[in-house]
Amino acid sequence: MAVMIALIQRVSQASVRVQTELVDDIQVVGLKMEQTLVQSDAVKSSKTVRAQPAQTKEQILLTISAKNFADNHAEDKFIETIASLPYFKNSLRKKEPVLLKNRLLRQVDPLDPNRIFTLFTIECVYPERVLGYE
Repeated sequence: MAVMIALIQRVSQASVRVQTELVDDIQVVGLKMEQTLVQSDAVKSSKTVRAQPAQTKEQILLTISAKNFADNHAEDKFIETIASLPYFKNSLRKKEPVLLKNRLLRQVDPLDPNRIFTLFTIECVYPERVLGYE
């Protein structure tokens, strides 16, 4: 649990840095961290299959929801910026680390009817790891 709390703190700090310093017209409105533990049973050896011990795999997914008050290029820049930050670059999986998962149609901001935004969601995928073998 302490590891997840430390991870959330680092993610929050990195996200705030992206929002405040690097990407104009993007407002982060939500962060969600999911940890999934997948248990696999032991496999007994046979003529065609090698024996494998039971194991637990950890999958971590960070979901970021944000408002884009500019065009779609700002979203692309936000995704590129997240992927290039040292923390995320070193921590996320190498293949497709940041994915655009959802983009809603443009809508009027209820807090300021003169502004229009697109709500979008990205996922930052951490590499799967086997617990207990570190």
